[in-house]
Amino acid sequence: MKKKPSFFEEVDIDSEQDNPSMTEVKKEFDSFQLFSGRLKHIKHELEEATNEHRYVYEYDDNRIFDPENYWEELAYMHLDIEQGIKDKEYKQKLFSQIEKLNQLILKHHLPYLNYETDNAGSNFYYRELKSGKKPQEPDFESIYERFDRAISLIESFEDITDDEKIILKNKIQSIKERLDRYIKEPKLWRFEKVEKETYKSVYDYEMHHLFGRAKHHLGSEKSKEEQLTFFRQWLKETEELIALADKMTDSKIKPDCQERADYLYNRVYRLLVDFEAPENFIRFEALLTDIVNRIKNNESIFPNELSDLNNYFYKINKIDSRDYHSEFQSRLKKLQNLYDLLQRKLAGEDVDFGFEKEINVSGGDMQAYKILGVKPGDSFEKIKKTYRKLVVQYHPDKYTDPGEKEIMGEKLKEINQAYGFIKSILENKLENYEQS
Repeated sequence: MKKKPSFFEEVDIDSEQDNPSMTEVKKEFDSFQLFSGRLKHIKHELEEATNEHRYVYEYDDNRIFDPENYWEELAYMHLDIEQGIKDKEYKQKLFSQIEKLNQLILKHHLPYLNYETDNAGSNFYYRELKSGKKPQEPDFESIYERFDRAISLIESFEDITDDEKIILKNKIQSIKERLDRYIKEPKLWRFEKVEKETYKSVYDYEMHHLFGRAKHHLGSEKSKEEQLTFFRQWLKETEELIALADKMTDSKIKPDCQERADYLYNRVYRLLVDFEAPENFIRFEALLTDIVNRIKNNESIFPNELSDLNNYFYKINKIDSRDYHSEFQSRLKKLQNLYDLLQRKLAGEDVDFGFEKEINVSGGDMQAYKILGVKPGDSFEKIKKTYRKLVVQYHPDKYTDPGEKEIMGEKLKEINQAYGFIKSILENKLENYEQS
C-alpha cells in the first residue's frame, strides 16, 4: 500500500466523510490555505499600517483604522468557513485566528472611537458657535452603535479572561462618557483640545529647559525673545481656556474646567516669572529652599552655604521689584520673610517655618509628589526609599494576569516619570549651588 501524501497527515477527516477522495481532501486543504492566507494578510495590514492600506486615518500623530469593514469581512469569512470547511481541526484553527484578529482590530478601534468622538465634539462645538460654514451634524446614533458593537464583540471573546474584558469595556465606556460630556457642554471639546496642546508644550519646556533655568542668563537676547514669544502664546491660550470655562453652562463641568484653566494659567505665569527673574533671585530661592528643607529634616548645614545665602540675600535686596510682575514681588516678599525666620532659627529661637505655606516647588508639579506620596520638604533619601518600595509593589513582573500586567505597567510608568521629575528638580538645585 502506498504511503499517503503529506497533506493527509494534517487533515482530520470529519466522521461524515468516511471515504473522501483525494480531490475532496485537496480541495479542503486548499480552502484552508486560502482562508489562512487572507487572515494573515489582514493581520499584516493591521500591524504594518501605511497610508496606502485601506481604511487608514491620521489622528493624534498616529495611523488608525476604521474597523467596521474588517469586522464585516471577518464575519462573512466566519460564515464561509462554517459552511465550506468540514474538517473540525481546520475550522478551529481558522476560528482561533479570526478571534485573535478581532482582538487586534479592537485595539485599533479604541483610538478610532476617540477619533469619531473628537469629530462629533468638533462639529457640535462649531454648530453651536455658528461661525463660518456650518459643518455636518454629528451622527450620534451611529457612533453609539459603534460603542455597542465593540462591547458585544468583547463579550464574545473566548481567549481572554473576565478581568481583561472588564478593562477593555471600561476603556470604551470612558470614551463614551467623553462624548456624553461633549453633548452636554459643546465648549468642552474646544477647551480640552487647547488644554491638551498647551499642557504638552508647557510640560516639554519644563522637562527640557526648567531644570537648567539658571543658565538661561547666558543665552543670547534673541533666544530669550523667542522664548518670551512662547510664554505669551501660552498665556493667550490659557486665557482662552478661562473664557471658555466662564461661558459654560453645565453645573458639573463648568467649575471643574474653571479650576483646570486657573491652574494652567498660574503654572505658565509662574514659569514666566522664573524665566525673567534675576539670576541672584533664582540662586537665592534654590539655596534657601534647600537649607530650610534640611533643617526641617535635621540634616547638616555647612558654614559656607550660609555665607553664600547671606551674599545672595544682600544682592536681591538691591532688586527693584517694581520692575517685575506682581507674582515676582509676592515671591520675593515670602522669601525675605522666610530668610528672617531662618536667621531667628539659627539664633536659637523656636520658630515654625510654615514650609507648605511659604515655599512652593519652584516651577515644579505637585502632582509628581502626590503620585509618590511624598512632600516637597522630604529629603531625597526618603523620596528615593519611597520610590523603590513603589517599584517593587507595582512591578508588572509580579503579576501573571495580562489585564493586571497592563494596569501595573501603566502605574509603574507614572511612578517612574514622577520620580524622574522630582530627581531632576533636586539635582538642578545642587548644580546651581555648585556653579555659584
